[in-house]
Amino acid sequence: MKKIFKNSKQNILNDYIKIFNNLKEDNIKRNFIESIDISIVLNMDIKDINKNILGNVILPHGNGKKYKILVLDNNIDKNLVLSWGVNLSNIENLINNKNYINNFNLIITTVNYFNNFNSKIFNILGSKNKIPDLKLGTITNNLKDTVYDFLNGKVIYKNDKFGVINLCIGKINFDNYKLADNLFVFLNSVKLYISKFNRKLIFIKKIFVSSTMGKSYIIKI
Repeated sequence: MKKIFKNSKQNILNDYIKIFNNLKEDNIKRNFIESIDISIVLNMDIKDINKNILGNVILPHGNGKKYKILVLDNNIDKNLVLSWGVNLSNIENLINNKNYINNFNLIITTVNYFNNFNSKIFNILGSKNKIPDLKLGTITNNLKDTVYDFLNGKVIYKNDKFGVINLCIGKINFDNYKLADNLFVFLNSVKLYISKFNRKLIFIKKIFVSSTMGKSYIIKI
């Protein structure tokens, strides 16, 4: 006979599914498809930049949003990059056409090319909060696989100035199991990330889930 553990993944998913059932029952039908958002309130010293949370995770069912990706590199064939469904540019082009960056919400580059970044490109990307980062998974040695992951469910997350991590994990028309599975994977990623810090310095205080214009529900930690 198999033992059933209280905190098994299936039991946790079932608890999450109940929350999403309640959320949808309480939701007023609107003329747009609402997002399902998670807010993780952290106990942390937001002034200590060494303890900022910068992570990425592949949501198994995506979140219904698509990144508009720009690859920065000068040693790769443009047609190859275009065949991945994204665009290609380089440092010089962005410096000469600063507004071009507004067409994209995610910048990916290689480790080698990132070493060529100068103060001008840092200022351009920094002003839009789009500087590639190893922790976010946007600096890579494998452009093709990285682009594929971000087009197929990978998302980035980080804390805001109040010590809260906000992330969309799906849409209200998603199956409840898919929302629960996305939530499970996301929370595990955050817990694993903060586990490297002293538990007295950074820990999760509260977790909330809500739809765009609906009620918030507390998720047990």
